[in-house]
Amino acid sequence: MLVVGKLKVALAATVLMAVGFQAHAGSSSNKKIKESGDWSLWETKGTSGDICYIQSGGEDETYLVMIKAKNNPKSPVETMIQMLDNSKGQTGITVSVPGLASTLSYGDLDGKKFTFQGIPKNLSQAVEIMKNNKPELKLSKVGGKKPAETKISTRGFKDMVKELESRCNAGQPMVDADFERQFINAVADSIDPLKLDPAKSSLIRSIYFAAYDVMLNKRGAEGELAQVLQKYQPQVNELNQNRARAAAVQNSELPAARNDLTQTQTQQATARAEIAKQAQAIPGLTSKRDASQAALDAAERVIAPLRPEYNRLTGSLGQAQSELSSAESRLSYIDGRVPDLDQQRNALENEAYRLEQILPSQRHEASMALSRYNQVSRDRQSYNAQWRRDEMLRQSFEYQRLNQDWQRVSRSMEMADRELRGVIRERDRVANDLRTCQSGAVAPNAVAVEQLTPGGPHEPKPPGWTPGQGGGLVPGPKPPGHGGPGHGGPGHGPGGPGHGPGGPGPGPQPDPGGGLTPVEPPRDCSQLQNALQVANAQVSQKQSEVNGYSSQLRDIERRRERIVRDIDMQVDREYRSLVDAEEQARRAYDYANTTVFNNENRVAQIRRTELPNIASERSQLLNERPSVLSSISHAQSDIASLSNQLNTFRRTNDWDRKEANVNAKAAQLQQDQSALNAATSGKALAERTLQNAIAREGQINAQITALNNELAALNNRAVALNQILAQLPAERAPIDQRIASLAADLKARQDQVVNALK
Repeated sequence: MLVVGKLKVALAATVLMAVGFQAHAGSSSNKKIKESGDWSLWETKGTSGDICYIQSGGEDETYLVMIKAKNNPKSPVETMIQMLDNSKGQTGITVSVPGLASTLSYGDLDGKKFTFQGIPKNLSQAVEIMKNNKPELKLSKVGGKKPAETKISTRGFKDMVKELESRCNAGQPMVDADFERQFINAVADSIDPLKLDPAKSSLIRSIYFAAYDVMLNKRGAEGELAQVLQKYQPQVNELNQNRARAAAVQNSELPAARNDLTQTQTQQATARAEIAKQAQAIPGLTSKRDASQAALDAAERVIAPLRPEYNRLTGSLGQAQSELSSAESRLSYIDGRVPDLDQQRNALENEAYRLEQILPSQRHEASMALSRYNQVSRDRQSYNAQWRRDEMLRQSFEYQRLNQDWQRVSRSMEMADRELRGVIRERDRVANDLRTCQSGAVAPNAVAVEQLTPGGPHEPKPPGWTPGQGGGLVPGPKPPGHGGPGHGGPGHGPGGPGHGPGGPGPGPQPDPGGGLTPVEPPRDCSQLQNALQVANAQVSQKQSEVNGYSSQLRDIERRRERIVRDIDMQVDREYRSLVDAEEQARRAYDYANTTVFNNENRVAQIRRTELPNIASERSQLLNERPSVLSSISHAQSDIASLSNQLNTFRRTNDWDRKEANVNAKAAQLQQDQSALNAATSGKALAERTLQNAIAREGQINAQITALNNELAALNNRAVALNQILAQLPAERAPIDQRIASLAADLKARQDQVVNALK
């Protein structure tokens, strides 16, 4: 993707005439503000002020540009396409935005075929798709020698639109969607760019700017109208509420109150009529009730002497019948209960027999369970975890081998540590001699030293070493005049001829075992420096050896600890297994013992309690049965005798007729008393209804008066509000006319654009 800095030519002069700027990246007036992805925001100086624009280019140096006068609310956004190379002479361009049903059309603006003016139909929708979906735009160039296509990315477009809106448009949307909807809505969705010659493009562009100005004026007028309406809105709202309340009072509440008043007055009339009716009926009903009472009293006087004997006979007969029923019920119970007891006795005897048969085997099982429990308990108690652990460690070949390795490595480490301390002492001595040499002083017992080699008195000797070879630090070459054994002359030991320039004179004789021979300290300290380096290397080597042994010991210890942990876990598992076995045996014994105990108790309960209780109850019932039969016979005899006496009494004293007469007179009295009670209650109810209706009438009259007063006040306030609102038509008329004129102007310019695109 080409960067904006490669834009090398300006937009055409017609752009300069319209917005007063040229999108020339190389111009000193153009300033890149920000860049994101493939889009960038620029500012430049125009003839009428600063201009902001965002742009992005394709590979063929074709740029899509969106332009906005900086913080100028009277300037709409423009979309243009700038071609730096149009050798094929294309005269129109369409931009396809994935997700947008139509295409954006661009026509040649000035006839030079480099700058193409866009028709902003559906521009707001296209911008939203480009911001949110990040599609790749396809630019189709038509006309000229040969059509061509190019792609433009929208990566970074959303960020640059946001930056332009924040920096150059006071945070407002870049595209005025309302203006687009009102002005461009009549334009066809798809426009043939070949029809957009320079004259039409220039004309449409000029109409576009003029229409935007008309749109702004129309919005201003609509704002003025809104202010006028807002000024009168409180009165309008109050009048609407006033009329709604007046309508509710007049059409709903007053009619309802008047209807309630009518119903209340009707209730009063009905209650008064009911009171009069019942008051007229009550005297006659009272006399009738009194006559019925006198008739009942006369009938009662006739039958009253006979009632004691009648009551005695009927009472005795009822008691005899009750005794018969009770005795028959008891006999039925006895006859049913005895077979039930026999059945229960048989079942209990069978249960006791069955339990007695299985108890010996259950006792044996309990005894065996106890023996098993005692055995596993002894096994658990005798288990020695420490002895078992030690035994398993002794039997572990790997553990014993590691113990041997530990001892072997420990001895080696002790030897290496002693050797390390010896090497460190030798190194410290050489370092001290070096410091003395470098300071120019004569060190006591100073020696000439050559390269340190293994075999010193404190070092392990190399293979094949024999006494006389020396050890520790081997004497190095002597300076001239300082010969010595093995160093320029015969020596003691296999040193052979000297290993360096020797002197003619005899030097100090070395110890037969080698070592350091005291001589005068050399003035040249390089040999001591070399010797110190070798000593440091030997210390490092020996320290590494000690560290290696230490690492081996740690590894052996980790492996021994792992074996110990595994054996501890195995010992714990064995012990837990014994504990679990003991617990299982205990539960088995408890179950077997509890079973024996329960069955023995059950047999005892059956033999000692339940069977004797059944036998006792059965014997009592059989002993009781003859007396129950006797009671039945006596009751039947009494019932027969009393029934004959009662029938004779009824027949002799004409009881049935006299009793029927008393019952009829009592029923008539009850009927007459009920009628009197109903009349009395009806009169009392009507009196209460009348009192309530009278009180309700007063309340309703007060409500009607209040509603009439409220309605009058509402009507008076409505008159005052209407007088205020009468000024509104005169105030809004000129604004309405201006809005209508601007709307017509906008429509005319819209028609111009539509006609130009036909």
